[in-house]
Amino acid sequence: MGIIVLSKAGLLWPQWSVFAETAIWFIVAYLVLGTILNLITRSVWERRIWAPVTLLMLITSIIIAIL
Repeated sequence: MGIIVLSKAGLLWPQWSVFAETAIWFIVAYLVLGTILNLITRSVWERRIWAPVTLLMLITSIIIAIL
């Protein structure tokens, strides 16, 4: 996931940019699902720790996907 995001941002492996244009949206979808699941879990620690982490990853991946 990191390589795709960095490639889409133009920071790593520019030859992957065509692939990254499409793949970044799969990462966004995955992070939407991950954020939702972390927010609705019964585990308090998972909500406190991983929900903000996945939300931050989601926001940054959306920004990179749009740009």
